[in-house]
Amino acid sequence: RTADCAAAADARMGASGSSTAKTGDEVVELAPAALTPASEVIQTDLSSRVELTIRLEGLKRASSVFLIIYTKLAQDMHWQELGKTENTLGNGKSIQYQRTFVVDFHAEHQRLMQFEAYRMRDMNAPDDMAAQKFLGSVQVYL
Repeated sequence: RTADCAAAADARMGASGSSTAKTGDEVVELAPAALTPASEVIQTDLSSRVELTIRLEGLKRASSVFLIIYTKLAQDMHWQELGKTENTLGNGKSIQYQRTFVVDFHAEHQRLMQFEAYRMRDMNAPDDMAAQKFLGSVQVYL
């Protein structure tokens, strides 16, 4: 007969760390990890790192376009700049950026991302957003 550990009438922790379960007249040896006391439960980190690759589509014409990426947790008041893509000349109506971005992902927190697209007008002032043409933005949850 096979023993059903869930219906075991008697379960004891042995000195060696292994457990035994007894049903009827049969005793079954359990692996040490089969029964873990609550005080020994290991907390696991459910976070991970996500790598974002970005493609911009729907451009009206080929032009030199870059993105600025911002991020924040849903409950935060202020955005933080995650970074900028390279300034890339689109080959038609879409751009595939080479630079990737790594973001911490936590299942228990909502992370909001904002992507702002700009057409480069002044190559001599790439950090002056007033000198560039704002094309649009989008916000998404990660």
